Amino acid sequence: MKTLRNHRLLEIGLALCVLAGVASGSFLGARHFIRGGAAEAQPPTEEEITERARQFIDATEAERNKPPFSGVFNGIRIVPPSPDDPASQPKTPCWYAREAGRENPQVLPIEATVGTPFEVSPSYLPPGAVEKLDLDEGEGPVVACDGKLSYSQRMWFFPDTTGGYVAITKIGGEHAVEGRASADRLQAITVRGKPAVAILPLTPDGEGPGGVIIAEDFGITVVGGVEFPIEVYIAVAEGLK
Repeated sequence: MKTLRNHRLLEIGLALCVLAGVASGSFLGARHFIRGGAAEAQPPTEEEITERARQFIDATEAERNKPPFSGVFNGIRIVPPSPDDPASQPKTPCWYAREAGRENPQVLPIEATVGTPFEVSPSYLPPGAVEKLDLDEGEGPVVACDGKLSYSQRMWFFPDTTGGYVAITKIGGEHAVEGRASADRLQAITVRGKPAVAILPLTPDGEGPGGVIIAEDFGITVVGGVEFPIEVYIAVAEGLK
């Protein structure tokens, strides 16, 4: 059992990346032709690739010029990252431990979540999923503070299809997450009968980050990634326990 060196980063995990206002990856339309989990009948033409790239660049620039949403959306509090204002950060078991002066986070194996609300067992993933299992030093798929599970995550890459990834992150505590998505990209939805927020990718065919935040009894679940349309993230979220 290892002590987590930088548990703040792991605690928010891909939740922050999913809600990022601007994609950090490259435009992949020239190499990959799967959208929504099904292969296109024909590879895109050069004109189509050029148009996709133009749409992505325009959408990225437009997002940069919009303020990030800050407030409660469909029952979930979304706040821009603010390291200098701990009071605004989502309240998790690790947040309370830090506030009490107990720097005691622990990294646990994914098996520690079996049978708990933090277990991540999707019944659906898009074709071509390859799970990321090689963790860096100090990383862990599960974080606990004060003996309480605070965070769990599994992540899959799609090297032979879209070139993107899908991550499923469960965070204990309040219905809150840090992120930088503009209000234009947020939609109120319901997933498994629970209130949720859809974060639209930068373009309709899935370029850039996108995902779904679900209000859970234990906190929130975030399903997100890059290079998939919003319908894929919703389908993955619907297939969770």
